Amino acid sequence: VHFNLSTLGNHEFDIGVEGLRNVVGWSDFDYVCANAYFDDRINIKPYKIIDYKGLKIGFIGGIQVGANGIPDFHPKYAKGVSFKPIEEVLPEYMYLRKQCDMLFLISHCGLEADIEIAKKFPQFDAIFGGHSHKKIERTKLIGNTMITQSGKNLNYLTVSVFYFTNGKIDYKAQQVFSVKDFAKKDERIQKMVDEFGSLDIFSKVVGHNDANIDSKESLGCFMTDVMRETTKSDL
Repeated sequence: VHFNLSTLGNHEFDIGVEGLRNVVGWSDFDYVCANAYFDDRINIKPYKIIDYKGLKIGFIGGIQVGANGIPDFHPKYAKGVSFKPIEEVLPEYMYLRKQCDMLFLISHCGLEADIEIAKKFPQFDAIFGGHSHKKIERTKLIGNTMITQSGKNLNYLTVSVFYFTNGKIDYKAQQVFSVKDFAKKDERIQKMVDEFGSLDIFSKVVGHNDANIDSKESLGCFMTDVMRETTKSDL
C-alpha cells in the first residue's frame, strides 16, 4: 500500500505493547499518536511535519479512548501504556498551525468524535478518520475542516485534493474509489499466494457440509456446531 504515515488504532494493541513495539520496528513508515504514553521507549511521535514540494504539512495522530480510560481492546493489554482523551491533548499542539501550510489529524477516534473535534479545533484543514468504518462518499465539511473515512478492510480509498492560491487553501474536495476496480497486482505477493495455495494441506478434505453458507452468520453457526460436536458440549 506504500503508507507514508499511520496512527494507532485499538487493534494495534491486540498483541500487547511488546508485540506493537515489534510491528513498529518492522514497519517502513512512521507512526504518530499524541494521546498514547508508553512506559518504555517506542518509536511513536505525537506528530510529524513533512516537507512536500516546498509545503510544510503537519500530521497529528489520535486514538479513541473509552470511558474506562483505554481504547477498545482488552484491559490486559494495557500494561506499559496509558492514554488521555484526544480533546485534552490537542491544545498542546495547536502551535503547529503557524508552522505548517496544512495541518491534518490522522484519527482513529470514530466519525462522531471527529465531527466534535472539527468543531472545537477549526485549525485542522482535514481529519482523516477511522474506527467507525463509515464510508464518506461526498465531500464533508465541518466549518472549513474536511472529514474523510474510507469504510473498512481496505475496500475503498479516499483521495483528498487541496487547491492553493497565494499560499492559502481556497478549495478542498474528496472522492472515494473502490480498490476492487484496480486490477494491478503485486507479482511478489501473488507468487506467495500461489505458493501457499498449492500446499497439499489446503486440498485435504476434512469434512462435508450440506447446508447453504451464504453469510458470516451462517459460517459462524457452522463453525460453532463443529466445535460443539467435537467437544461433545451441550452449550
